[in-house]
This record gives sequence, structure tokens and C-alpha cells, in this order.
Amino acid sequence: MMKRLLLCLLLTLMALPAHAETANYTGCIREDMPLLTVTVTQEGEFDHDARHPYTLAAHITAADGSLTQEIAWQSNETPNRERAAALVRFVDYNFDGYADLQLLTAQGASEVFYCFALWNPDAGRFDDVMTLRGEPLLVDNPIFIPERREIRSVVHDGWRYRTDTLLWWRDDRTIEERVIAEVYDPGVNGLIGERLTII
Repeated sequence: MMKRLLLCLLLTLMALPAHAETANYTGCIREDMPLLTVTVTQEGEFDHDARHPYTLAAHITAADGSLTQEIAWQSNETPNRERAAALVRFVDYNFDGYADLQLLTAQGASEVFYCFALWNPDAGRFDDVMTLRGEPLLVDNPIFIPERREIRSVVHDGWRYRTDTLLWWRDDRTIEERVIAEVYDPGVNGLIGERLTII
């Protein structure tokens, strides 16, 4: 009887609308691992001088109590704003068989930028947000190419601006930029600049 009452209470609470200042996501990083719940909250105030003015925190808990963790990141989005893209998802970014924590950083009409935190199977928790050259690594509308261990990220704004980046995993924890193609406005009489860099 008590179990049934608790289950009814839990289902009732789940049916209620989420508090306006949080966003929730539930999923697994692998089928044989416990269910994780991620609650996103806004931390602190809007920072007018920052590129991404909101500090968000993902509060992660495992259903079996094996994990409690918090990961912070900077974003243009907040939990209390309606979005087309989810604030958090579990996505395998490094193709190691474990889903990683994808974190929404910014979204526009056609662009959706994410940063991510890799699952560390040795530590049994997520690493901090992945960085490249000392900055959080942002991936725009990622296209995953698992057979080559690559992620393609394309930022574009009409026909005058496009940056195409190919990211390659050297191992499960080390990522490199392999090829960068750019189309840009060089600021000279309406000319279009193009550049291909092979790293």
C-alpha cells in the first residue's frame, strides 16, 4: 500500500509543469548503467560583458545513488526560455560506447551550438567541459562520422560566411582540428574570401 501511494505521488509530481527556472532531462549513458536525471539551473546573474552571458549548472544524479555531480558552462540560453533545442542530452561524442553530456550554448534560426563533457568510465563520472586551445570547444549542428572518429561542425550565415571544421579523435580523450574551410567577407569591394587549412 505504501509503495503504491509513493508511486502515485511520484507520478503526480512528474505530471506537474516544471518550475520556470529549471529544465530536466532523464536518460542513460549506456544500457547497462543506471538512469541519470539532469536538472539545469541558472547560476548568478546575466553578465552583459560575456560572450555567453548566462552561467548554467547541470545537476546530475543517478537513480541508484552511484553518482551526484554538477557541471557548469556558459550559455546564451536559460532554463526559463522556450527553446527548439534541449539544454542537455546524452550523445556519444567520442565514439567510445558511452554517451557524453551535450550542453546547449546558443541557438539561432539555423545554428545550434553545443559544448560537451565526456563520460570518464575510469572515474565513473563526467569530465569538465571539453576545451580546445584553452576555450570551451563549441560544435555547431554536429554531424557524427563514427567510422572515421570525426565530428563535422559547420557555421554559416548566408553565402558570404561559412566555417567548416572537421574534428578528429586521436584517442578517446584527445580531439584535434583536422581541416578548416572558410568563406568570409574580406571587406574589399564585395569580394568573397575563401581559405582551406589542413592541420
